[in-house]
Amino acid sequence: MADCDIGEMFLNFMLEPRLRPYAGVDLTPSFPEEVTLETYVVHGCWQRMMMGLSPAPYFTIKDMLIVEKEIRGDRKHRMNVFGWERVVLNLPGSKGYDLTRPWVFKMRADGKIATDFSRTLMTRAQ
Repeated sequence: MADCDIGEMFLNFMLEPRLRPYAGVDLTPSFPEEVTLETYVVHGCWQRMMMGLSPAPYFTIKDMLIVEKEIRGDRKHRMNVFGWERVVLNLPGSKGYDLTRPWVFKMRADGKIATDFSRTLMTRAQ
């Protein structure tokens, strides 16, 4: 996985549903007209991931891996830009070493190098 600066995008991830009732604020002073006999307090729940919450990095990484898996799709599908057929070792000193290629890369069925996550992000940024 490429460095995706997850620390700077915590708010893109949802807080674990079981934690949401405990991550809120009392809004009663701001909305006194909303207080009734049935609802004696106005409570606002935080839905997004919070900085400083102990399990936040775990939840964020877990969600990022799920999203990445969905984006990449089935690697065996021929039309998938992230698809690949085999891993090729192009190590210095080996018989077919090619200086223009990476040491380790994924090869598509058509003989091209498979696009990886970081190259796609760099291409979109340019």
